Amino acid sequence: MMADGAPTSWVPGMADFRFKWRRFYDEARPWGENLPEISRGKHLIPVVLFVIALVATYFILYYPPRYTLALWVTLAGLVFIFKEPFWGIVIFYALAFIRPQDIFWGLKDLRLSLMVSGATLLSWLWDRLKRSDWRIVMASQNILILGLWGQMGLSHLFALAPMISEESLIDYSKIFILFFLTINIVKSFSLYRALCWVIVASLGIMALRGVYQYGISGYPFINGPGGTIEDNNHFGLALVMAVPFAYYLILVEKDWWKQLLAVIFALGMVIAIMATFSRGAFLGLILVLGGIFLRARKKLGLLLLGIIFGLGALAALPSEYYNEISSIKSYEEDVSSMYRLYAWRAGWEMIKEYPYTGIGLKHFEHITAQYMKKFLPAGEKNMAAHNSYIHLAAEAGIPALVFFLALLGFSLWGLKRIREIAPRRSPLIYFSYMIELSFWGYIASGFFLSMEDFELAYLLMAMVVALKGIVINKHVLRIGPWKGRDEGYSWT
Repeated sequence: MMADGAPTSWVPGMADFRFKWRRFYDEARPWGENLPEISRGKHLIPVVLFVIALVATYFILYYPPRYTLALWVTLAGLVFIFKEPFWGIVIFYALAFIRPQDIFWGLKDLRLSLMVSGATLLSWLWDRLKRSDWRIVMASQNILILGLWGQMGLSHLFALAPMISEESLIDYSKIFILFFLTINIVKSFSLYRALCWVIVASLGIMALRGVYQYGISGYPFINGPGGTIEDNNHFGLALVMAVPFAYYLILVEKDWWKQLLAVIFALGMVIAIMATFSRGAFLGLILVLGGIFLRARKKLGLLLLGIIFGLGALAALPSEYYNEISSIKSYEEDVSSMYRLYAWRAGWEMIKEYPYTGIGLKHFEHITAQYMKKFLPAGEKNMAAHNSYIHLAAEAGIPALVFFLALLGFSLWGLKRIREIAPRRSPLIYFSYMIELSFWGYIASGFFLSMEDFELAYLLMAMVVALKGIVINKHVLRIGPWKGRDEGYSWT
């Protein structure tokens, strides 16, 4: 028995987990209790206001009004970020999935997400300085992310055209920074659940927007809002990964209006996936829905609901959708499918020629035709690989692919380990299933799409580490963030 009465014999290695994580949460502050004067924030507000005033004046004098409006909105967000670093995570992923800078403002060149990631990092560092506590969460994923980051840097240094890869390296860097910050900030269930709602609400709103465009405005198919998920295929994959989040929030939430909201988002996502006319997203959706069915306790009710919804979808979908999906079986006759196979072969030629550092980030789409000439006498063209794994290995080298696959493998193993640590009836197991199904949707659809740089994939990896810490806190150490508003939270 542990000191607090919790049994330890039912989980092998429980004593090691208890020692490791209690040491992380209970050690004294390494720099003592006497904080430097500057860390108390005595002069912080005047300095911040002065800097904001200078930047605002510059934008007002030299930029159009919409840039100034975007600036003030961003600065308002930065105030929340510096008050609480978690807001930086929320704003970053909302910008990544909703892309308001593309939809409403047309301000891609402002790089708002880069500003938010930098502000979040500074806010977290300031918080660490005030607490005189520089401990960080250590996990296998940290080491692998650093290895992948380093390989990306080597790919940029040895790229065929470094100027092309520079922007991509910056995008990867901000994603990896947010990965690190997520696992070090999201340490309570309330924050974890809020992050799940950010994913569901952001992509759910975009799904409903797409359904409106397709059903009311008469779009032939729907695209994403912009950024990484601008393409219809990429948007479909993002929605596939979000479906498990919406489903399990229906089971977890106790308020009826939250459950209803999750149902609306889930239905909107499924309809929007079909309206993207993406074959890869369709395969991912089948896999995710199958996994949900196998994990469900009340399989009969879920099956009846699925049949009703499926019959309604069959009646509403146009014949063009069935023609698009049925082309999976006869891919030899489909020009688009064959060119994807040609792109895979071209990627293999790139990997053989540049196995260690790759051709350079964002180079694949610029030189595909040169490699297609080796086996296509005519008709070669530049295009994406339409395969995340080939694309990554061709652009950043085989070591990058190894790091990436290891990240996926360790994340899936971590979810299995979470289910071993948590008691059999722990509701937190729902969240391990949620992330696992989202991973499988990404792995399956990612085989047909170039989504190796998708923010949500790396967020899932970070959420695995965060969930493991929360499970250990609640069921092993029974300390920390579970005191307070999360105590007594009901589960169904």
